[in-house]
Amino acid sequence: MYFESHVRGKSGAFNPAAERSGIFEDEDVSYLMETYSCLDEPDGLSGLACLRKSLSLQDQLLINKRAGNWAEVLTSCEQALQMEPCSIQRHSDVLNCLLNMCHLQAMVTHVDGLISRVPQNKKTWCMQGVQAAWRLGRWDLMDEYISGADHDGLLCSGSESNASFDMDVAKILQSMMKKDQFSVAEKIALSKQALIAPLAAAGMDSYVRAYPFIVKLHLLRELEDFQTLLVDDSFLVKKFHLGHLEFTKLMDNWEHRLRFTQPSLWAREPLLAFRRLVFGASSLGAHVGICWLQYAKLCRLAGHYETANRAILEAQASGAPNVHMEKAKLLWSTRRSDGAIAELQQTLLHMPEKVVGAAARSSITSLSLVPLNPQPAFCDTQASSENLDIAKTLLLYSRWIHYTGQKQKEDVITLYTRVRDLQPKWEKGFFYLAKYCDEVLVDARKRQEDNYELGPRLVPLTSTSISPSNTERRWWTYAPDVLLFYAKGLHRGHKNLFQALPRLLTLWFEFGSVYQRCGSSSNQELKKVHDKVMSIMRGCLKDLPTYQWLTVLPQLVSRICHQNEDTVKLVKRIITSVILQYPQQGLWIMAAVSKSAVPSRREAAAAIIQEAKKGFNQGNNGSNLFVQFASLIDHLIRLCFHPVYQRIADEAEILSSLQRPKKIVLLGSDGMEHPFLCKPKDDLRKDARMMEFTAMINRLLSKYPESRRRKLYIRTFAVIPLTEDCGMVEWVPHTRGLRHILQDIYIKCGKFDRQKTNPQIKRIYDQCHGKMPEDEMLKNKILPLFPPIFHKWFLTTFSEPAAWFRARVAYAHTTAVWSMVGHIVGLGDRHGENILFDSTTGDCVHVDFSCLFDKGLQLEKPELVPFRLTQNMIDGLGITGYEGIFLRVCEITLSVLRTHRETLMSVLETFIHDPLVEWTKSHKSSGVEVQNPHAQRAINNIEERLQGVVVGVGAAPSLPLAVEGQARRLIAEAVSHKNLGKMYIWWMPWF
Repeated sequence: MYFESHVRGKSGAFNPAAERSGIFEDEDVSYLMETYSCLDEPDGLSGLACLRKSLSLQDQLLINKRAGNWAEVLTSCEQALQMEPCSIQRHSDVLNCLLNMCHLQAMVTHVDGLISRVPQNKKTWCMQGVQAAWRLGRWDLMDEYISGADHDGLLCSGSESNASFDMDVAKILQSMMKKDQFSVAEKIALSKQALIAPLAAAGMDSYVRAYPFIVKLHLLRELEDFQTLLVDDSFLVKKFHLGHLEFTKLMDNWEHRLRFTQPSLWAREPLLAFRRLVFGASSLGAHVGICWLQYAKLCRLAGHYETANRAILEAQASGAPNVHMEKAKLLWSTRRSDGAIAELQQTLLHMPEKVVGAAARSSITSLSLVPLNPQPAFCDTQASSENLDIAKTLLLYSRWIHYTGQKQKEDVITLYTRVRDLQPKWEKGFFYLAKYCDEVLVDARKRQEDNYELGPRLVPLTSTSISPSNTERRWWTYAPDVLLFYAKGLHRGHKNLFQALPRLLTLWFEFGSVYQRCGSSSNQELKKVHDKVMSIMRGCLKDLPTYQWLTVLPQLVSRICHQNEDTVKLVKRIITSVILQYPQQGLWIMAAVSKSAVPSRREAAAAIIQEAKKGFNQGNNGSNLFVQFASLIDHLIRLCFHPVYQRIADEAEILSSLQRPKKIVLLGSDGMEHPFLCKPKDDLRKDARMMEFTAMINRLLSKYPESRRRKLYIRTFAVIPLTEDCGMVEWVPHTRGLRHILQDIYIKCGKFDRQKTNPQIKRIYDQCHGKMPEDEMLKNKILPLFPPIFHKWFLTTFSEPAAWFRARVAYAHTTAVWSMVGHIVGLGDRHGENILFDSTTGDCVHVDFSCLFDKGLQLEKPELVPFRLTQNMIDGLGITGYEGIFLRVCEITLSVLRTHRETLMSVLETFIHDPLVEWTKSHKSSGVEVQNPHAQRAINNIEERLQGVVVGVGAAPSLPLAVEGQARRLIAEAVSHKNLGKMYIWWMPWF
């Protein structure tokens, strides 16, 4: 903290949005990089490297080592050893690389060479050699290295931490082989004792710092458990088999414990290595192979493809089942899609035809783009019985064939159908079949609507099954199959709930509208399809658990005035059932529509609530809940619109913004205070839907390893619309707006006067209008008045260095995530009062989502920047600016969003058809659902952004960009003086 402040005072900071950007001395950058390398923040390290004109070899070593890019580290070490052949540190780094790349035999060879060539550092080489020896099960070599490491000698800097623990593990294993129970117990106790002190110290700081010690204790516990099972025998002598009850129970317990560890390579590798020894000693080769497969998966997810390939070869040699799946996934991850598909294809062709299915086998061999080498199907009864493994292989093959477009529609459907038949209780099989058929439906609809612009023209149809026919089927004939497959998938699980159920409802509502427009009298075929659809949806109401409907209740509530009467009746029944099961949650969602200004919506809501009240089975207390809730909503609405007098007591919480919102505090039964903001004359329905969307984003971020490791998330808060023009918003504690923070700091610096500064800026804008380009005016006239100072807020608010660093990282993370998500959904109006900062964590919190879905592009002064990244926003990121942490998180967030493009679009598409989301003023009070061209155009823009296309006013046309290119391009647009100069004056691009 202090050295960075020194560098900032001497050289400035990297800030392209400011009047000028800093130029740094190499010595200062080198010192900061050494410091950052000890903080486990590889993103910040790469940002510092960008401050140099060119990277030195030491820079590359530091960055790659902290990022875990061991192949690059090994290359750099070999280059360094050419210049310094006797460097002990570099030789130690090479050994560490070989260990992390699982080149254990090469590591042993290298250690033996170093012991003979550099004997004065034998202790270092032996300690590192032990790490490879016990993993390889080379017990003679392990004994030799332990003996060498026990002698006095020089230790290389940085080699002791993990190597010393591996020494303890090796000595415990040595005692186990000698059947010395007392020595094993003593060594385990000493190892635990050695870990307790650093664990206590690290735990005072954070769980993240303490976690490496917890993992080591985890391994010691498993060593202890295994010794208990051995009793007086050596594990090299005593053999276990899968029928051994205690052994099987212990293995199940270990597997259960492994699931609770962090799914990262460094945390799980020692555990898996020990288990390989246990299984190998009992000649359980398949289980050794399974451990190798688990290791291969970790390597693949971490991007260490070479090591993953090595682990797959070991698994194959051990006879592990389903090696082909991991091998295919590795090929796919390395962009060798043809090889990945060929691997699965050959595997499927080698399986018994009666299991794979004759039709599926025919589809696999048709139009193949890879050479086929079918062999006689082996007759392995165990393999034949493993239908789930075959179904997984076939599903992955089908998905990749679908993605690459290598086969015709009928073949793909046959493959997906066989997956469903193999595992009729498997959610995934039905979900992906539904997803593909849905794409077929969408494609057919687009093509047919383009060809028949005068309206739907009916095509004769002999069957509503998915089988192809000579005449093209009308798109709506696919609807029953798609709905049925989605419904069956949801009935079997909820992993795809947030993608499947919103899409199922959207498709149902769209079909209902089409049926209503076309009329039932003129088309009997359409009527039959409609009857099937309604039958399926009634089955959904009966079979799907109520909690699933609760997740889409806002979408259901938005369609209570649907054009189709049958649809409306069923929607009301579904909503009623949800309110009966979850009244505390459901009534709040019904609040806004029950007080709607549109009579049809208000009456429909009243009928639903009345029906739920009748069916409530909790006696008088249940009935009272509905009465009390209606009264509470009335009082809250009156509070929102309560008149404001000129003189108010000091304790009154009435904010000074335009609408004069009131802050109230609700007291919980737990004694906690829950502050809320009651906002009049403001439609909060879009805000509520945006919070639902961000909750889904958080779920996606928690699943992706890179975002999970950085703990990326969006700060959410409760939004409760009460009517179309008022509602309640959860008060986010300890937050303050960017404008107020900056104004206070500028006032202290003598750079801002609340009475004079804003009129002065207005005069400058008026005087320069038409006389000089906006970017020159901003850079030469405005920015010199306001040097960037946001970094001072972090220094004063978080004065303790560790808290300061954590807060700034949290600020960079949350700002980057919001920037990317906001750009994707077209979020505008990001002025200084709509961006808040938490004074306890540094988190960035966005509020007020009325300017959503590219509404900012249609303003009189269109918003040209994709998100707010002004000079002070950059200043808060540190002297590296947006380079490093911010940029990397932008790339990760974009990658997650683009990877889950279909999931996001299935949720966002519900906005098109949601009459509660205001798109144009003319539709604000309409009770009739209409097609929404504005919404459709916005959704198209979102889809293009998720494909990597830059979309915006004045944005140069572009082909789809890679994630890294898209992130760079968006940041360049956001910091451009040309774009910032054209922003609306009171958006304050200088703040």
